[in-house]
Amino acid sequence: MAESHQIKARLEELTAPHNVSVLHAVESGSRAWGFASEDSDYDVRFIYVHPVSWYLSVNERRDIIELLDGDFDAGGWDLRKALRLMRKGNVPLLEWLGSPVIYQSDPAALSRLSALAARTFLPESAAHHYLSMARKKVLQLNSGENRSLKAGFYGLRAALCARHIADEKTMAPVPFAPSADRYLSPDEAERVNAWLRQKEAGQEKDQFSEHAEFASLIQTHLTIAEANVPRNPEKVSADLFDETFKHLLGVM
Repeated sequence: MAESHQIKARLEELTAPHNVSVLHAVESGSRAWGFASEDSDYDVRFIYVHPVSWYLSVNERRDIIELLDGDFDAGGWDLRKALRLMRKGNVPLLEWLGSPVIYQSDPAALSRLSALAARTFLPESAAHHYLSMARKKVLQLNSGENRSLKAGFYGLRAALCARHIADEKTMAPVPFAPSADRYLSPDEAERVNAWLRQKEAGQEKDQFSEHAEFASLIQTHLTIAEANVPRNPEKVSADLFDETFKHLLGVM
């Protein structure tokens, strides 16, 4: 499954029985980040909205739609759930809004959600999300738990995203390349590009012999980011999120 129209067709099959409208559907993970392997899954993520009547109930209702079928890994969040998570600084959601691989999107809804995300961004929370991921990958590479190139690139991207957030106090670019171009030295970039070619030609779980060197590179950038973690501003009023919710529901 490599064609965008095939992904969109699978998405329509998944969501149609739920009577929802997809506001934004993207590729997440390695295919969006720019370092997919030959056997990488399609990690499709989306935000959807129900008719207004669905929300007028005292009962809790399932606010997730998901399916894992072969290399098609799809998961979506209801709009209200997405906004609640955005208010908490949920980084995966912010990455969905910035993914360069878009399968389906309502431009007005994306503009509204992206503006809200930028206005309410929590840099300290986002930085710690990426720092935690980078530390985990360094540990895996050094311990032998996971010595794959996938672990290396996940860890390096996370460390570089944390550096961007420390410097700019804004969400980091979703693709790996802009942060790599900004923060890797020429020697580092040469080595990373060689690893990238190796990963693109291989399989997700392939192990590689230079795991210690990769872990050391991640740790170098991780240490810089750790020393410059920004502080979160005060959280904005929930009214902003309520306004966006009502606007996208079409009730204001």
